[in-house]
Amino acid sequence: MVGKTQFLVTGMLISGVANTILNKLQDIQCVANCDDPNTAEYFEQPVWQTLNMFIGETMCFIVVYIILLWEFQKEKRASGLAEHHC
Repeated sequence: MVGKTQFLVTGMLISGVANTILNKLQDIQCVANCDDPNTAEYFEQPVWQTLNMFIGETMCFIVVYIILLWEFQKEKRASGLAEHHC
């Protein structure tokens, strides 16, 4: 169980760092009038940033549910084998 917890914590740390860096890179991207710094327009669409964060968090939940399902199936097989041998 400790290994799985460390795996999930590491995954969330990496995804959080990547999210922060990618959001910063999005915010500094010039999208119009890039030649003139006074009238330059930068990327400002928080909807996409929020969507990226939502997808990342959803992927974490998917990993947790896959692990739980895998453990459930493993216990189910182990209990089935124990009953079969008795």
